[in-house]
Amino acid sequence: MSDQAAAAVTIGDAPLFADEVVRVLAADGVVLWINALGRDAPFYVSTDVLVSALRSASAGARWDAVDSEAPWGSWAVLRRCRP
Repeated sequence: MSDQAAAAVTIGDAPLFADEVVRVLAADGVVLWINALGRDAPFYVSTDVLVSALRSASAGARWDAVDSEAPWGSWAVLRRCRP
């Protein structure tokens, strides 16, 4: 995929490749992070860790996140803040 071509990157029960997500995500795009089993999922990562990884991969850019959890899953929507 071309640089900054994706309006959204959806990751469900998979590892985070933060550098690749940042590379393909459009400046106003969103990242959807979904774990079907919540904290019990093999690839569960807290929203704080997600934000930290994306910040590191994007040269320290700020990120906003909204997240939620239920007994059967967790999810987060993350967006890079505009400078």
